[in-house]
Amino acid sequence: MNIHIVPHNKLSKINNEKDYWHDWPLVLISSPRYDMSELTKGHNEHLYLKFEDITDLDAPTGPKEQDIIDIMEFTKDKERVIFSCQAGISRSSAAALIALCQKMPITEAVEKLDLAWHHPNQLMVYHASKILKDISIYEIYLDVFRF
Repeated sequence: MNIHIVPHNKLSKINNEKDYWHDWPLVLISSPRYDMSELTKGHNEHLYLKFEDITDLDAPTGPKEQDIIDIMEFTKDKERVIFSCQAGISRSSAAALIALCQKMPITEAVEKLDLAWHHPNQLMVYHASKILKDISIYEIYLDVFRF
């Protein structure tokens, strides 16, 4: 799978460029406080999710298991996907990592991220490891991205 992880401001710029990017399915994640739906325009296929970049299991606005299931369902048959969140660091890289983990081992999936920039949302990865019934995803995540 080819992935492209970008912050919202860069997504807005590439959406105004060539039609090339519009052929890429889009996973757009934003805060529930904002309507970023205009960023989906031009993308034939998109998934727009709203949750905060937090890792507290009990937080009402954090990522839920259903959000992760939606990401997995949307990306499972895709060859290429753009992932975008506010900063292009946490939620979008977690969504990309989750999508990749459906197609390859976590050790290979991590290699597709920019480890100097991306820091996947821990709660999203935790949910994915539970859904995929593979605790090694979360354990390897902790080893690679431990602060």
